Amino acid sequence: MIYTCANCGGNVIFDPKSQHMKCPQCDAEDSEKAQSSSRHQEQSRLQCQACGAPLNIKKETTACKCEYCGTYHVIESRLKGEKRPHVVMPFRLTKDEVIACIAKSVGSRTYAPDDFLSKKTIEKMEGRYVPFWLYDYDLDAVYKGVGTKVRTWRSGNYVYTETSYYNIYRNMEFNYNKIPADASEAMADDVMDLLEPFDYNDLYDFKEKYLSGFLGRSYTYTAHEMAPRAKEKAESSAKALVQETIQGYSSTNGKLNFDYKAENQNYTLLPIWIYDFKYQGKTYSFHVNGQSGQVVGIAPIDRRRVIGYSMAFTAMSAIIAALIYCVIGVI
Repeated sequence: MIYTCANCGGNVIFDPKSQHMKCPQCDAEDSEKAQSSSRHQEQSRLQCQACGAPLNIKKETTACKCEYCGTYHVIESRLKGEKRPHVVMPFRLTKDEVIACIAKSVGSRTYAPDDFLSKKTIEKMEGRYVPFWLYDYDLDAVYKGVGTKVRTWRSGNYVYTETSYYNIYRNMEFNYNKIPADASEAMADDVMDLLEPFDYNDLYDFKEKYLSGFLGRSYTYTAHEMAPRAKEKAESSAKALVQETIQGYSSTNGKLNFDYKAENQNYTLLPIWIYDFKYQGKTYSFHVNGQSGQVVGIAPIDRRRVIGYSMAFTAMSAIIAALIYCVIGVI
């Protein structure tokens, strides 16, 4: 499926700024008309409806861009049944806003190459909807253990130590909503964790139009496969909160058990901007939260610029030293 403008026939995309479908050619809003691929085309080899070129995409791809003409496609046949997302978080940041976020993140690190964030290199920056499972858990955390308190005092020539033992019992209820777990093998879990948090009040029922103008993939891992990762997050949080209530002991020895009373999961798509910058045979990737602007990535260092700045600093230091010497000499 591609979305074209009813006014000029241009490729219409979902605009994060206005949260409407927009035609970049004539600036018309909500003028889209959807053109579905033929059944034969979807069942055999996918082709671009604009130029006829083959769409060389992976089986998990749900939204793509034709590498020949730049037309965006939403693969509707891959968004059905269990592969259809329940909810989606639309992009809130435009490409220009993301560039500003990356530039601010890099900040005063002036050793980046000259063409970093240049017009030519940012052309390949793309927004991608990344599949996540969001988990809701109601659980009981039960702690049973023994705590000790040690008291020491001196009387005459003797030092006395008293050790008291206390039974410790905690039973706490926790309700966790929307614990995220990245469900795509193409995205690194540690990077996705650093892009959190997302504001889940911004979730909407899924509609195909949100994917227009962006890239997308369906999940690689099922909700069952990703549940241990979400439970690890829930239990780590619950453990820390339980430990906060166990204070004032010299030592503790006990066991914490978890009892899950209710579980629920939703398949969702979260917005991530990706900027890959190639420098001296290496790719430097920046990932940006498409809602908040949180940036994860490290810019490359141009050694020539480092040497240049060092030489300039050395020369300036020599000039300042000479001026100081002259002033002192005059005095």
